[in-house]
Amino acid sequence: MLAIVKFMVFLLVLAIVASFAVKNGDDVILHYYFGLESVPMPLFLVIFGSLVLGALISLLFAVGEQLRLRYTIRSLERKMRRMEEELYSLRNLPLTSELSEKGEAVGEGRTKPPTKEFPAEVPVRYQS
Repeated sequence: MLAIVKFMVFLLVLAIVASFAVKNGDDVILHYYFGLESVPMPLFLVIFGSLVLGALISLLFAVGEQLRLRYTIRSLERKMRRMEEELYSLRNLPLTSELSEKGEAVGEGRTKPPTKEFPAEVPVRYQS
């Protein structure tokens, strides 16, 4: 059913373009800079050519924007992957570390995490 509707719309657009071409069949000469002129051609070809040229220029800009967005997405995905790896490594660090005689953490240059007593009125929530 949808194919029939698409075909009917295509025929309607084709009929409109054909009637536009018949109504605008007069020959025109395009005058360019420096005294250059085109060969006589039907007006509908000039209009259709302008439409196609505009569509191609728009397509070039759209492709450029798509490439820029893909690059941005790829760089953000790499950044997210690095941050997830860092988060994973931080989650796997031990909560307590062995202390040397000087009070410094042993290995990897970590220091002892600060100890902080919570006031009695602040409830401590534990995630399960």
